Amino acid sequence: MMDASEKESPGSIYNACNDQMNNSLGNVNNEGVISTNNLFIFFITTNHCKSEKIRKVIFHSHRDDFIIDIDLLKEYSKKIEKLERDGKVPKRLDLSNYDVVAVATLVDYMINGGNTKARITSSILGDMTEIARILEMESLLKKIEEFILISVTQNEQFLVHTLTMICVQILLDTSLGRKVIDIAVNKFPIIRKMASFSDIPLDAILRILDRCDLNISNEYDVVEASITWLAAKPERVHFSHLVLRCIRIVNLTPDQRFDLFTLIDNMSKYAQIMSAFAHYTFNNTNSLRVCVLTEHNSYKRCGNRSSQAQFLIRVPSRKIVYRRKAPPVKASYITARPSN
Repeated sequence: MMDASEKESPGSIYNACNDQMNNSLGNVNNEGVISTNNLFIFFITTNHCKSEKIRKVIFHSHRDDFIIDIDLLKEYSKKIEKLERDGKVPKRLDLSNYDVVAVATLVDYMINGGNTKARITSSILGDMTEIARILEMESLLKKIEEFILISVTQNEQFLVHTLTMICVQILLDTSLGRKVIDIAVNKFPIIRKMASFSDIPLDAILRILDRCDLNISNEYDVVEASITWLAAKPERVHFSHLVLRCIRIVNLTPDQRFDLFTLIDNMSKYAQIMSAFAHYTFNNTNSLRVCVLTEHNSYKRCGNRSSQAQFLIRVPSRKIVYRRKAPPVKASYITARPSN
């Protein structure tokens, strides 16, 4: 790893060809720009150094430039390997929108043979994950995933932070995202009582509260968690319907349903609006749904746990067979012949 701002002696990493390359970095052809989220890959065309192939790539951060050998970069990045095969490796990757420590740690990881001496902190983890995902650095992504899963299992505060990170980085539907949600579902009794619980983004909250296997003592735990999350920020009133519909009203006793509306009425802001959302949500027939999957019999949220007759669904004992309707008989020219 080397800071490009440092002066180097002749014959070192800066040869004459690279000097000409660095001088041309500002001349970017609009047709040679590829954008992926925050990462911009610039293809800079130049007629210099035709006799010598450029073998370096500059990682440009908002503070420092890091020069990486292409052969080294190919060992870790499938994206660069594909571009090199097609002769389209960019001369510079503009990573100025990312944390400079994240970029430096990424470079340190490569030049140290897949290890890093730097301390991985939660502040740079998101940026490192996104850059590694864009550059298709599978080995680094695997190590980041292992680090995250071990950390979220041991530390609930880090778990809440990771839920925010995977939402921002659009990782909820990845293997890592699903595993983190699974852990959050299991640790729900702990994280719902944490002050940072209210910082979890909407997408993650909905995935957690809607799970059949949510770790709860009874459905009223979901009621309290939902109201707490909604009450944290006034603008969340717009999400009331989405969050409240995760509550399985069938599993609440009459007293618990009364307490639910009492909680809503005692909210400091927008209580009237949220109460209207609640009445709309719970008076909808969809709110009476229950999970009747056989494999979910052990889950507290599934089935008719409260044994309330008004919510009981009677399933026919006979086997239901769906038969395809026979197509109508088409009239032929004979059957359609008019009688004399």
